[in-house]
Amino acid sequence: MKKALRFIPLGGTEGVNKNMYLYEYGDDILVVDCGLGFPDQTMLGVERVLPDFSYLSDNVSKIRGIIITHGHEDHFGALPYLLSKLNVPVYSTRLVSGFIKNALGEFGIKDVHLHVFDPEKDTFSLGVFKITPFRVNHSVPDSVGYILKTPVGKIFHISDFKFDWTPINDLPFDLSKVAKEASQGVLILLSDCLGVNNEGHTQSERTIKNTFRSLLSQAKGQVLITTISSNISRIQQAVDVSLETGRKIVFVGRSLRDKVSIAQRLGYLKIRREDVVRERKAKDFPQDRLTYLVAGSYGQNDSALSRIAYGTHRSVGLQKRALVIFSADPAPPGTKILVDALVDQLIKEGADVHYYDIQENLHVSGHASRQDLALLINLVRPKFFIPLGGTLRHMRSYKGLVREIGQDSKKVFELPEGQVVEFFNNQARLGKKIKLRDVLITGFGQIDQKVLAERRGLSQRGVVVVSIVFSLGGRTEIEVASLGFVLEKDYYDLSKKAKEAVREALALKRGNLKDFRLIKEEIRKRLENFFLKATGVKPIVLVILHRC
Repeated sequence: MKKALRFIPLGGTEGVNKNMYLYEYGDDILVVDCGLGFPDQTMLGVERVLPDFSYLSDNVSKIRGIIITHGHEDHFGALPYLLSKLNVPVYSTRLVSGFIKNALGEFGIKDVHLHVFDPEKDTFSLGVFKITPFRVNHSVPDSVGYILKTPVGKIFHISDFKFDWTPINDLPFDLSKVAKEASQGVLILLSDCLGVNNEGHTQSERTIKNTFRSLLSQAKGQVLITTISSNISRIQQAVDVSLETGRKIVFVGRSLRDKVSIAQRLGYLKIRREDVVRERKAKDFPQDRLTYLVAGSYGQNDSALSRIAYGTHRSVGLQKRALVIFSADPAPPGTKILVDALVDQLIKEGADVHYYDIQENLHVSGHASRQDLALLINLVRPKFFIPLGGTLRHMRSYKGLVREIGQDSKKVFELPEGQVVEFFNNQARLGKKIKLRDVLITGFGQIDQKVLAERRGLSQRGVVVVSIVFSLGGRTEIEVASLGFVLEKDYYDLSKKAKEAVREALALKRGNLKDFRLIKEEIRKRLENFFLKATGVKPIVLVILHRC
């Protein structure tokens, strides 16, 4: 009897990002993607969210390799964190490999085994898995899907994709390879589902050029365009239209400059050196002859576009009536609030801002729409389905689409992260769920949920600090201060009563004044209850004891 193939999503099935998937058969594990997650508004001070690597660390001897689908950070951006701990080979296309090398270099990670394959002709094996990559289209060139031949059957793993028959600096989706391989029978289709609620077919990336042409041909002064730094096809169109309209290009923002440099070197972005103006020299040029391509389309507070909007950028100032174009969809969780605030700030500074709420043709999705997904389902016709890259509502809509097509919707697995599915003898069953936790990264390193809860408490309840000094002469000095708790004018009477509560607590513990732990606990409890009764809020109380 054959062993079961286990599929384990470590991320990417519930929250759009943090994509990471494992296939396990016997002593072999194949990893597909290793992406970053984006913090939401409740993750105070968190910069990045990582998948939980614990299962891989516990089974490192089984890992045969990591294969990457495309060059977005929610699919490869966690690699530096994983590869700093585990020495595992990574396989990708040329452009993606360039992005990965750059990311590893920022972390000072060397001696990583990076393998580049050509999806037009290459196949390779990792353990029991025979892997055939094939081209797909997305909002970054050189994206691929994978056909995995395993001991239990054939698997199609197709993360973020769309069908684009007129792509920019790329080749179309390789339908012929998919059709040929699918004709021999498919066990599982794992498919992007993020665009399932968008009716029809996703437009070609090439349609954006007409939008840029219309806007830039009428622009009289400064022009700023922001998009995802890895969207090389969008950047190419912005470059082409800018040159058509007599403008040179200024690349602003480290992430965008890095991606552009890699894409140029590898031949995925075509622009002459004489058509580029360095950021620090741009102020010396007539502003109506320049297009600034700026990082920060998701409204990040420390991004180049945000600093320009708030007047803190060291090289680029925003002119009145500047044309600012947001050519990106604020898709990651929590980003729309940031983008809206940035748009408002740019408008406040006098810019003419074109963005998603007022103009629909500024962005073309990189994700397949409902009829595109239906086409893929009908072409592959698998026994089982696993939707990827969306949320629960997207998975449920995908299940409905499978039913509409006439397939068995009971064969669709809506998987929470960590939920194992086992495949054997053309059958499938849910396995035991693996317990996972988000790994939270700040500028100071990793924090846990306890620290995050404390930060939320500070933001919601404020803090009261009690300082008590026991002097040798028997005197006791008490100071009570607060931050983020109540208005200063309301605090004077509260602080007097708080000091009385502290003295009462000390009187109760008169015989145990040497036990600082007991004293702190008694004072903390008394003050929390006192402030709760007085204000309706229980602040975080910190007690500091001194003896002198």
